[in-house]
Amino acid sequence: WLHSEKPRGLATEQEVKDKLAEFLAANRKKETDDPEIIQAVCDFLERARKFTGIFVERAPGLYGFLHLTFEEYFAARQLTRLRRKTAERIYEVRHQPRWQEPILLAIGFVSSDYPDDAAELICTAILAEGEEANDSGFTPSLYEDVLHRDLLLAALCIGDCASVEPDLRRDVVRKIVRLYLSNATEKSINSLQQFLSERLRYLQGSEAGTEATDILLTALRDADRDVRYAAASALGECKVGTAEVIAGLLTALRDADRAVRFAAARALGEIAKVSGRKTSGEEIRQITSALFLVFEDPANQSRGFVMVGGKYYSSSRDVFWEALWLACQRLEAEEARERIRRK
Repeated sequence: WLHSEKPRGLATEQEVKDKLAEFLAANRKKETDDPEIIQAVCDFLERARKFTGIFVERAPGLYGFLHLTFEEYFAARQLTRLRRKTAERIYEVRHQPRWQEPILLAIGFVSSDYPDDAAELICTAILAEGEEANDSGFTPSLYEDVLHRDLLLAALCIGDCASVEPDLRRDVVRKIVRLYLSNATEKSINSLQQFLSERLRYLQGSEAGTEATDILLTALRDADRDVRYAAASALGECKVGTAEVIAGLLTALRDADRAVRFAAARALGEIAKVSGRKTSGEEIRQITSALFLVFEDPANQSRGFVMVGGKYYSSSRDVFWEALWLACQRLEAEEARERIRRK
């Protein structure tokens, strides 16, 4: 009730007493003004105030949870308290920003013990797909084919699940990656691409993230240069420093298309900068050597503004310069730093 009705998370003492009385009266099959119910409400508030430290009097006469995290946790527990109503409760609030965290927590709770049930919840309550969704009258969100809000939320849920049914996970990952690639191919510069990038990053470190990376590595060899460019950009944004990703991007540095080479260079620079222990010193040296070669190649030198991965550069050389600089920040070899200083 607090999470639904009180954006500030605070209610007056009388409002809290009324709500507690409603709950206890229904539980004990008594009237709300029954002396036993009134006493039980007062006892509960007194114990909560003195002993729990979770639901407290935050200001004179105003009650609420000590921190929003507690409120979200208990709201999530309430969403799953009656299993037969969980899908309906989640479906009703699935795109209200205030309910995103409780929904992720709720589906995460279910996935810990029942991965198949978590998958069913995502299909039914989030994606509005399947027999149970049809029986309940659930439909996809308005303009889902354009905004993809259901799909984006499903990806977050999968990222938060301890375990989830593999077929659903693969299906959602494929849709996210393909949408990212097709959106980039259409040269759409909009918030959807940003949301898709965020989801790809969110999935990293999980089985879903590994599957997404594998699809992107395959896309690096696509016949369409726009798809190769988008795949290289995505790998840079995800910053996954595995040997397979580095090898794929090093190959992309020799791509016939200059824009793909730019995207691969920038991705390697980003990976070298942040991947920490996941990338060895030898791999950084390999990246740096390859970047020096493309940096010095006349075919990669041009003037005029270019955009790579949503970022503008004053010339194509600047793309490789930034990538080199990022890589050399991680490289301990003094000769590499000296070489880039001379440039």
